[in-house]
Amino acid sequence: MKLPPPSVERYRGKSALLVTRRRSDEANRARATHILAKQTELSLHALGAAIPHAIALAARLVDESDGALVAHTTTGTEVLFDRADDDDATLTTRPNSAVHVRLCYSTRAATWSARG
Repeated sequence: MKLPPPSVERYRGKSALLVTRRRSDEANRARATHILAKQTELSLHALGAAIPHAIALAARLVDESDGALVAHTTTGTEVLFDRADDDDATLTTRPNSAVHVRLCYSTRAATWSARG
């Protein structure tokens, strides 16, 4: 049984979106668009197999914004904890790749749109 990483709490908040394979790409896009309508920046976070989905979502949002959004990407490794079954108290750990993409509105784009 997989358990969420203990550090996942730092990736939650008003402007954060945890991208998973369980949620459709269109649902992820709708949530991201909703967050960007209310916030000035969006943080996308993904682990393992969801990484390509997060990168594709970020690229799509930047492309649809006509350069108004800028993406800042970092990668890393998160330690995951697995439990063999519900009755077993033994935990095993394993590393998993992670990506964090911060999307924010470009000050250059804001300057350009203010000009007319």
